[in-house]
Amino acid sequence: METENVSTGKKISDMNVLLDVAKAMTAEKDLHTLLILIMDEVTDLLGAQRSTLYVMDQDRGELWSWIAQGDRVGEIRLPVGKGLAGTVAKTKEPLNIEDAYSDPRFNREIDDQTGWRTRNMLIVALLNLKDEVIGVIQVMNKRHGSFTDYDLELLQALASHAAVAIEKQTLYEENEKFFKSIVKVMAAAVDARDPVTAGHSERVAKYSVNLARSLGYSGDLIRLVEYAALMHDVGKIGVSDLILCKPDRLTDEEFAKMRAHPLYTLKILSEGYYPRALRAIPEVAASHHEKLDGSGYPRGLKGDALSEVARIIAVADIYDALVSEDRPYKRAVSRERSLAILREEAQKSHLEPMLVDTFIEKELYIL
Repeated sequence: METENVSTGKKISDMNVLLDVAKAMTAEKDLHTLLILIMDEVTDLLGAQRSTLYVMDQDRGELWSWIAQGDRVGEIRLPVGKGLAGTVAKTKEPLNIEDAYSDPRFNREIDDQTGWRTRNMLIVALLNLKDEVIGVIQVMNKRHGSFTDYDLELLQALASHAAVAIEKQTLYEENEKFFKSIVKVMAAAVDARDPVTAGHSERVAKYSVNLARSLGYSGDLIRLVEYAALMHDVGKIGVSDLILCKPDRLTDEEFAKMRAHPLYTLKILSEGYYPRALRAIPEVAASHHEKLDGSGYPRGLKGDALSEVARIIAVADIYDALVSEDRPYKRAVSRERSLAILREEAQKSHLEPMLVDTFIEKELYIL
């Protein structure tokens, strides 16, 4: 690898760039935007023409191009162990290739398709805290001369920033998928107890999210709406099958037991741990049968005691209960009549008028 005498001024300048990247990692919330910034700095600091960031697809044993500067032909996928980037992904050892075309591991296909000519390359692996390869960065065509030891130090420093960002996002996404899958399993388990109402929780969640998005909700608020809606009936686990699946109308005593299911929802969900942004899930999920005027159940909450999220789910829950498939004790209501009933409920101060108007006027009932 070529050596290089680097001035103190350049070293200080490069260190400032690394510090700026570190600051950006704490300020920039969008991973893709952050990685573009990092890759731009990689190309600039190393005096290269272009760079590519590959991310490891663990399930398929492949690298795929997340960020590829310059002219490319769609997504690039490389098996681990194949090609120069694939070799680095397998060995974890950096490569400094002074003449790419003389290396038998180099794949000329992309160059042939784009008319680009790769001369030299510097390639390093992205490693997580477990020393596992989670990606590869390759830098191509040093504008003057060959890549140096100093270039490798800079690239490894920037690669460590990229690795931290990717690992953080990956862990977040995996935790989010796990949490959401548990929520959906719980909702499906409740719906499965009564085949007639199967899918109810999923539909209520979709209606609720549609309404929330129309109000400008995003991010954690959408997650709160979706998860609370999916789990709003989880308390039915505490209701006897003799009542829950009864093919006839319930007696007063049985209806009283059925009306207690939101309290079971509150009790069950309160046992869990939630991130700060989702801590309202138990309270919101347990409030879907409450009404603005306090005539709802089981706690008779009214007015400001009901959050807007709870009011959203109440609209979605009533609508789906009305239009769902015929039940032994109740026939399904037409869409037109169901929407009219929502308006009547709003006029009675049972539902939030603004939410009902939005739900109807924007046709958010269409899934």
